[in-house]
Amino acid sequence: MNIAFYVSGKGTRLKKIFRDNRFTTIKKHVKLVFTDNFLNDDLSEIKNNNQVEIKGIQYENIEGTIRFKNHYLSEILLEKFNNSKIDYCFCFGDHILTSELLDHYKYKIINFHPSLLPMFPGRRSIDKAVENNSFLMGNTAHFIDEGIDTGPIIMQNVIHSSIFEKNKDYDEILDIQIDMFYQIFDWLNEDRIQIKNNKCVIKNSSFEKAVFYPRIENGGKR
Repeated sequence: MNIAFYVSGKGTRLKKIFRDNRFTTIKKHVKLVFTDNFLNDDLSEIKNNNQVEIKGIQYENIEGTIRFKNHYLSEILLEKFNNSKIDYCFCFGDHILTSELLDHYKYKIINFHPSLLPMFPGRRSIDKAVENNSFLMGNTAHFIDEGIDTGPIIMQNVIHSSIFEKNKDYDEILDIQIDMFYQIFDWLNEDRIQIKNNKCVIKNSSFEKAVFYPRIENGGKR
């Protein structure tokens, strides 16, 4: 299984994935890292310490409307994915992917979004949750489709908002995506993710346990 990453900005989550002790078990599967902020040195650590191809463009230098820029970015990604024979892409990018890329890689591009979708799609999702006094916060991993954060959900994690409010540290939420990535990679490698009626089903996984905030006391039984 050949995988790629599409990242924006400093690629913080990607760098932490590469530093993780579990990376040695997946390193041979990583064939491409693509960035839309190619002029910075933030990914030099990955380039210098790992034998992985890093490609990219400078999104801000693309001339045209946002729609045209996203189309152009998607066409470049499609070309690079095809050249590297990519099976799955893990997306930590900021921009909307469109065009033939979504047709060729349907249910193959996985996005990590810092909210409990369908709540707070799009940008500033953590800030939106805070502004709306959300009781719960978390992350969603989902396949990308033509909408904005509307594709089939693979996995979600939930935390109480007080965890974020204590330190106002975005990494308290975003770093959870690293464990989600490694779990989803294993599921894909074991061919355990299925799509049925546009919903994800993880074979041999449990969805039965309930979580309570605050937790139920005295065992929850009377």
